[in-house]
Amino acid sequence: MTVGPLRAGVAKADITPSDLTALNPIGGTSFIGVHDPIHVRVLALHDGASEVTLISAEPIECGDMRALRERIERELGIPAAHVMITATHTHNAPRLGTVSPGALAHNGGPESAAYTARVYDLRGLVADGPVQRERSTADGRSVLLQATARGQDVLYAFQQGRADVLAEVLAELPADDQSRLLAALPSLDLLLERLEARADAEWNIRRQA
Repeated sequence: MTVGPLRAGVAKADITPSDLTALNPIGGTSFIGVHDPIHVRVLALHDGASEVTLISAEPIECGDMRALRERIERELGIPAAHVMITATHTHNAPRLGTVSPGALAHNGGPESAAYTARVYDLRGLVADGPVQRERSTADGRSVLLQATARGQDVLYAFQQGRADVLAEVLAELPADDQSRLLAALPSLDLLLERLEARADAEWNIRRQA
């Protein structure tokens, strides 16, 4: 067994449900809104001889993860015994999976099962056409996701819709206010660039921490 330099990879995905119907695991009721998005985070470590993966999600419980860990082993080659999946256990989030054998918890209904399926599998999104998967040339274990032509069309339509709404609202403003806003556009562009640069820098710091 040859042990090499320790390598690490991290990933984060937003798993906030778009439909909150019947996803409250305590009582089977519906959440009334989203205060903050919820995420799943992954840390993968490899020393040249073995690999372990730590997965932390933000639902109330992840339930029985045996099938998912076995799938990770089949598709990624990471032994199921080297995969740990845990939840932060917030009571204000849906659950993932079914209740672990012997656990005392509230099982979800069909809505919870559908949400779990969406979180577990990106292939449905890929099959619909807006996203395509490509194996990374830099790391054969990684898959890159990017928008297809259809996905770009969807994004363009969304952006155009926002622009149309903005134009309608601006048209309702007095002419003097419109002129002041137009004059301020260069400064607003600069402000957005600096905000994006700061956000990128903060994200890189958190990622390296």
